[in-house]
Amino acid sequence: MFSFKRIATAALLWLIVCLSAPDSYGQAFKFGLPSFNKVDEAKGFIVKDNIYTQGFLYFNKNQPAQVAFSTGRHGTLTTYTADELTEFGIDADRIKYLANTVVLEGESRRVFVEEILRGSLFYLHSEKTFYRNSDPMEPLSKETVAAHITSLSAPATRWNSDFHLLRPKPQPVRYFARNLDTGKSPTTMFTHIGLFVSFNTSTLTPAKFTTYKAIQKLDQATSANMSAGVYADFPFWAFNNWSFLTQAAYGKMRFAETVESQNTRYDMRLNLDYARLALMPKYTLSFSKLRLFANAGPTFTYHLKHDSQGRQAVLEGQKVYVSEQPGFSVKQAMLGLEGGAGISYFFLPKHYLSLQFSQSKSYSRYFNVSNQSVRVSVNL
Repeated sequence: MFSFKRIATAALLWLIVCLSAPDSYGQAFKFGLPSFNKVDEAKGFIVKDNIYTQGFLYFNKNQPAQVAFSTGRHGTLTTYTADELTEFGIDADRIKYLANTVVLEGESRRVFVEEILRGSLFYLHSEKTFYRNSDPMEPLSKETVAAHITSLSAPATRWNSDFHLLRPKPQPVRYFARNLDTGKSPTTMFTHIGLFVSFNTSTLTPAKFTTYKAIQKLDQATSANMSAGVYADFPFWAFNNWSFLTQAAYGKMRFAETVESQNTRYDMRLNLDYARLALMPKYTLSFSKLRLFANAGPTFTYHLKHDSQGRQAVLEGQKVYVSEQPGFSVKQAMLGLEGGAGISYFFLPKHYLSLQFSQSKSYSRYFNVSNQSVRVSVNL
């Protein structure tokens, strides 16, 4: 059975892979359009002598001069060069490759290049280079790519306010081109990480079936506390304005409450040191230097350290009898939900400060904890 520590470790490793995966392998990790391994079978089509044929493709992006094709799954393969086909496409990725001529190491070669923007911008994965349409095709530097895209996006004025956030890499440029081609101008998305601090008001509510009578009389306890952590935001390239927000935080909650009856007083104390992981889809809208966003999703809380004590004082006549009583039982892990909304301000071209208001609730066998939070974050 998997422990929470193992799940948290796996999530952290997954986060590292997401940040470090190169484009040739990492499209699926980076929440792009559905992707297949470089030489795995993919459903698609080829165009030969103006004849369109549906089937299955095997294409290695590091060998762009050829593609293997079969009309049936796991069928007999036929290898075609860029001299024999006009184009081919991958259905799942909605990506098309055209046969074209490029200059590599001083020689003209026919290869398959990905068509990023219809008829005007292409990408050769093996060289990690963008090209503009010419004969032979003209390679573009990163700076030239930005200038070329700017000229193409002139009619789409709504892109101008955050165009500087567009990174000259296949996924962001493909996202931009797809929307430009369909006349849309959504928020420019980009992968980013950062730090945050959260100011929380936490409310603990005991479970109804708590066995200790004193705790049963406790309605709730509150704690004003802080937490801090890191976050990573990965775009969902297949969907406009959507991204996937991952937050990892550390914090401490200190609850202290008193329950009194006619002759009895019960003092309860519960200290929780915790690590928290949140995984949330996020929707963003851009307004010049401002961005509005909302996110919601599940949370996982792991109690790194906990301490609970109870003390009961009973008045009998003129005497007070004090005794130690059981405190709260604590489950190591809690599951919950969080939702929130906020605003970001870009104080530098690629750096912003965010203010977010959120509400969350975590559940366990013995008690539940709800949080109202004000979170301040900045990207690195």
